[in-house]
Amino acid sequence: ARPRDAVRRYLVAFNVGSNGAAMDEERRLSGAVKTRYYAVVYDLLEDVETRLQKILSPTPDGELVGTAIVKQLFDIGKLGRVAGCGVETGYVKKSSNVRVMAGDSIKFSGKLRTLRNVKTDVDRVDAGSDCGLSFKEWEDIEVGDVVECYEEV
Repeated sequence: ARPRDAVRRYLVAFNVGSNGAAMDEERRLSGAVKTRYYAVVYDLLEDVETRLQKILSPTPDGELVGTAIVKQLFDIGKLGRVAGCGVETGYVKKSSNVRVMAGDSIKFSGKLRTLRNVKTDVDRVDAGSDCGLSFKEWEDIEVGDVVECYEEV
């Protein structure tokens, strides 16, 4: 049977090989389920621990360089939903990784699609300024959300 919401799911195979039917099913699911083969139990435990640490990590890779608060939302034709924000601390940079928080909940982690200041595309907006943000492949932003900006160190 095909698993529900199988995105990023792994089938663990310990000390066994895979038969043709299982390999065909994995191909049919187009990468939704990935089989991982192990012969040594310590390798299995280390891999699972590493994956859990990535999932449960409290902060993304990099250094927090700025935060912005969503003040207003705009629906702009082909751009989609744009968040009108006030940069509270540091700066927001278009090329940086961002994370959107609602209280303690992570709503989105990824990249910005656009960063604008007074209808002009910019690369960076500093604290005390307003900006418009849109996100790559995500539009579920709400007034009051906090956008955190991270840069790799």
